Amino acid sequence: MLYSILVRRLAEGVEFEQFREAWLPDPVDDGIGFRVVHARSLADPREVVSIGFMDLGPDEAEELGRRTEAENERRHERIQPLLEGERRLIGVFEQVSDDEIAL
Repeated sequence: MLYSILVRRLAEGVEFEQFREAWLPDPVDDGIGFRVVHARSLADPREVVSIGFMDLGPDEAEELGRRTEAENERRHERIQPLLEGERRLIGVFEQVSDDEIAL
């Protein structure tokens, strides 16, 4: 399992739903689906973190990136005008543990 983490800042006056609409990919028949969670900062609602959950290994993710490069470029072109500055890719991480804890 891999996780990708990106941080973006919405431009002044842009609502999250505008960003999300532009961010959503065009439908494809042969795509590999994965889950993405968006969360807003409590300190600054214009700051949005996107966390992708991919049930893939590193090699599979690299291949998926090559196959979807054109679609991702179109999506980034759609969302860029809605952002202040560039997206920050924090990184792609491989899961090494999964624990449920209670405090």
